[in-house]
Amino acid sequence: MKFISAKTEKYFTLCFFGCIWVYLWLRAIYVPFVLDETGSFFFYIQSGKFIPWNAIRNANNHVLNSALSHLSYTVFGLSELSLRLPNLLFTPLMFYAIFKISREFNNRLLAWLFIITLTCNHFFIEYSALARGYGMSMSLLLASIWLTIQLVKYDSIKYYILSLLSILLYLCANLTLVYTAIFTVLIILVNLIIRNNEHFKSLFAKVLMVVVLGIAPITGSVFYLFELKNMGLLYYGITGSFWHVTLETLTFNSIGLNSLLSPFVVAFLFVITTIAGIFKLSKYKTIKELMDPGFIFFFLLLFNIVMVISLHYLMGIKYPEDRVGLFFIPLFIGSFFFMVDYAVHQTGYKKLILLTVPLLYLPVFFVFNLNISYTLYWKTQSVPKRYLTRVMAEKIQSDNPPTIGSDNISADIWAIYNYMDSSKCNLINYADSSSKTDDFLIANYDANPEWRNLYDSLDYDPFSDKHLLRRKFPATKIRFGVNDRITTDSLTTKTFYKLYEGYINKISGKEILVTLNMTLETIEPPFTGYIVFDIFDNKHKSVYYSVNALHRIKKSWDGTPNNFNYSFKTKPAPDNCLKLRVYFWSKNKQPYLIRDGKLSAYYYK
Repeated sequence: MKFISAKTEKYFTLCFFGCIWVYLWLRAIYVPFVLDETGSFFFYIQSGKFIPWNAIRNANNHVLNSALSHLSYTVFGLSELSLRLPNLLFTPLMFYAIFKISREFNNRLLAWLFIITLTCNHFFIEYSALARGYGMSMSLLLASIWLTIQLVKYDSIKYYILSLLSILLYLCANLTLVYTAIFTVLIILVNLIIRNNEHFKSLFAKVLMVVVLGIAPITGSVFYLFELKNMGLLYYGITGSFWHVTLETLTFNSIGLNSLLSPFVVAFLFVITTIAGIFKLSKYKTIKELMDPGFIFFFLLLFNIVMVISLHYLMGIKYPEDRVGLFFIPLFIGSFFFMVDYAVHQTGYKKLILLTVPLLYLPVFFVFNLNISYTLYWKTQSVPKRYLTRVMAEKIQSDNPPTIGSDNISADIWAIYNYMDSSKCNLINYADSSSKTDDFLIANYDANPEWRNLYDSLDYDPFSDKHLLRRKFPATKIRFGVNDRITTDSLTTKTFYKLYEGYINKISGKEILVTLNMTLETIEPPFTGYIVFDIFDNKHKSVYYSVNALHRIKKSWDGTPNNFNYSFKTKPAPDNCLKLRVYFWSKNKQPYLIRDGKLSAYYYK
């Protein structure tokens, strides 16, 4: 690299980052929605209710992502690109921060290896093309680290402001960075005290800034995390050790190898990093010297590991698994390369660069997994949009849209594509491998041997390993209930409106189908309403309950005649069931009008 001019290197870097960004744009356009994106949309982006105290409590609410994606959705409508656009627009900030951090290396070859191994980690970089908080939080995290390095160097008020703002924003995007925020603010405070102890006015102004932009947001984040924990909403993760939950899942997703050796290689590199870090620490005599910018990554990595393990044992907080622990990737790579750079610079022994060879598998894996069809982590969680088009094109002998059965993951992804395509199909009902009555199934053909006799395969998705199956002939169903006079007469704000109630004895173990045709008008979008099924036994006890969310079909209903024409299925009715009640639930007491409503209830033989 010493033969390449600084101007040429900058040009080459710009081209390299530009290619990666173009690739991310293509992925944002063409990769189908994944499960967590649909959850973010229906819960927060569609409604615009994402502020923690005014939104559904859930760890899935990455506030900054929800807010910016809501803005993009409002302006551009619903598409893969519109929801993912905010993360894409944060990516140049990540590139800029990575390049600036690379300028801190003494050895330019190591600087470029740092850039390549971090940017060409597919699992890490693909979140910049998903509508989740992780991509933008990684951009802000790396920007924060670079700004903190500059703050330590120059103690400029500009870097105090920008560093603290980046911390505030990445906490809004991803609360798992709270430990990183705590230690970064601690670094800023130590630097502040050391560098400004003789300048009271400057010290006071900077302390006030740290309190307002740093300590206050961190305190609020910690309280909110405790609230989520007390509500049992920090549920993501599996039981086990830090090695099993965090190290193994991050390693596997980064390199795609489910090998027992891979985590040991990472652990070996971490030991080398730690030894070099301890040796470097031993050379420093004062606290001021410890503010060396090369230590930022190393201290952040160690602090996060200590906090994660300590709070697991002290408070039962789960270890961060796969994407929740995404921040460990840049912290580890940065720590390792900075320590190798230090060792090479101190000893002059350039062959130490060979220690980075294991990490070169990351760009190799990246190149071999370039695609615009799926995400590495959610590869099996896909429902091709063409399945929706194919179902709509099929002729079904019914006045109502066909029933579609699949698993809950497919149901969420199907819902968002149906929503995008004017909601012409029914929502997917949950169907396991015993289901045999649905007009269509999205499932593995071999899950039930009977399916080959009952269904034809219309299409196959190799990523999810699921077929689109069409029943060869409709399942026999018998009508047992009807209500053809459903009307509210005028706009109402009733929380509950009964659509049907009747006795259903002698159909235990059978699936129930309800078709509902009516004109629906709502005033306040999105309308948070549900079609609810409640089945009671002979002791008037509810033995089955299910809800079908209307905001997953449409945002609002304009009162066009017969604009609501959908079917809803239940799982097999429980034993000793006696009565079925179907009702309309306006959860937030929003005004609605129903007229010309007709309901028919069937059971399958």
